[in-house]
Amino acid sequence: MCYSMVNLRVIYYRDGSGASPFQNWYERLDRQAAKKVYTALMRIEAGNLSDSKHLEGGICERRIHWGPGYSLYYGLDRKRFVIMLAGGTKKTQRADIRNALRNWYEYKSPKK
Repeated sequence: MCYSMVNLRVIYYRDGSGASPFQNWYERLDRQAAKKVYTALMRIEAGNLSDSKHLEGGICERRIHWGPGYSLYYGLDRKRFVIMLAGGTKKTQRADIRNALRNWYEYKSPKK
């Protein structure tokens, strides 16, 4: 399910308090890393999901082979929306995947 598509819209998941875990992570990156992540986001929005792999629970990981090895975690909603759930490095990968899964399940759960 993590294949190339056309006309995708990138949306940043927001938790119950309105915070976006992905954007919070992105804002803490240094300038060079932020440029690499921004480029990856623009490619995703253009439909290029290359170097992505499907993980458990319906989430995907887009890898950036630079620096400490960055990963962007997302889910696809109706094959038109890319929901950015979390980001991190190889060092924090396990926790990042857990956080992305939690965010994805919360995103998909029926709103009360």
